[in-house]
Amino acid sequence: MKGWSRRLGMLIVAVLGILVGIWLLSFFYRCPVYWITGIPCPGCGMTRAFFALMHLDFEAAFYWHPAVYLIAASAAVQMAAYVAEGYHFRQTTRLWALVGIVMLVIWMVRLPGYLDGSGPLTVREGSLGAALRDLLL
Repeated sequence: MKGWSRRLGMLIVAVLGILVGIWLLSFFYRCPVYWITGIPCPGCGMTRAFFALMHLDFEAAFYWHPAVYLIAASAAVQMAAYVAEGYHFRQTTRLWALVGIVMLVIWMVRLPGYLDGSGPLTVREGSLGAALRDLLL
């Protein structure tokens, strides 16, 4: 098997595994940061966003997490580069570092909505995050 066709086959299996994983996560997974602190983390809503994206509900995907499109596009670019050339760790690290920074910025912009209850996710009442919110606000 040629190098690129072998990588393509491995990539197809990986993508199918990821899609099944996202589907399974939607049934039982809960964010550990949210569970412990009651405050949504920078990635909270991403599973629901990908689930909405898999159902082609683009508006709901953006509502749950605006970075879902950036992550999907970054993953597509990374997959294409992997199939064409093989794995390049340095470029991948830079790409995902940028994605992480964008997610943190989105989280900071959305945080006031989390705290006052107007965002898609809210601070869980009776949690450490709710106590801090009440103390500071």
